[in-house]
Amino acid sequence: MKPIEKTLSEELTYENRIVVFIDILGFSNIVKSTVATKKSESYVQKANMVLTNLRSALQFIHKHFDGLKDDYDNSSIQLSQFSDSIVISVLENSEELILIFKHIKLVQARLLNKFNILIRGGVVKGLLIHTDNLLLGPAMVNAYNLESKCAISPRIVVDPKVKWSYDKINKNDFGEIIEKEKILKKDYDGTFYIDYFNYNLDFYSGENEEEYFRTICEIVKENVESSDISIRMKYLWMREKLKKSLNYKKYEYIYKEINSSKKP
Repeated sequence: MKPIEKTLSEELTYENRIVVFIDILGFSNIVKSTVATKKSESYVQKANMVLTNLRSALQFIHKHFDGLKDDYDNSSIQLSQFSDSIVISVLENSEELILIFKHIKLVQARLLNKFNILIRGGVVKGLLIHTDNLLLGPAMVNAYNLESKCAISPRIVVDPKVKWSYDKINKNDFGEIIEKEKILKKDYDGTFYIDYFNYNLDFYSGENEEEYFRTICEIVKENVESSDISIRMKYLWMREKLKKSLNYKKYEYIYKEINSSKKP
């Protein structure tokens, strides 16, 4: 007997989907900054700049994944955005599982590099209904819980079931993982996350590796000594990952240059 919860009606049916739940860090403070606290021209201009940057970032996310629908079956990939939360899902199959990781990493890196926006999230697989007008299912609940309870740092964590599927698909004829070092990294707590500290330039064409490394260094330097302990811990985590990245070996001089300079 088929589980009755899988089919709500003939028109409304759960699908097995890979689900990515993303949260924009510091979103409430960003939104507050879009409103000028004073009526002077400088305050208004600064607020408008923040608003424009946030709008451009959200438009970039939508445009990127809408563009992928030309390469996917149109119903296969879906995106929903509400406030600071973004949900992306694809039908579970081998080709799309590999591609979705690459595109999530690309978006995560460009949000940081172009808009100075950090995100965290969770990737799960399970039953979901995801259309232009509807988003519901146990996979959505699990993705939200993974992001809110496990991500903590500015990272997108991957459920072990998804990691297992990814590794199974992503092996060559000798059983060796092909993409693991380029996309996924294992953290201190045993959790795998999408590694955005190292760039795979074969895929992310048009990006400047050195500029990207410098941007991360500057963001970390600006926030790592925050008086807010929760903020400070997030950027300490980033600093540790940055110093262990492959790019650190090539651009250590940039890290030292930025960290030797004093705040104005």
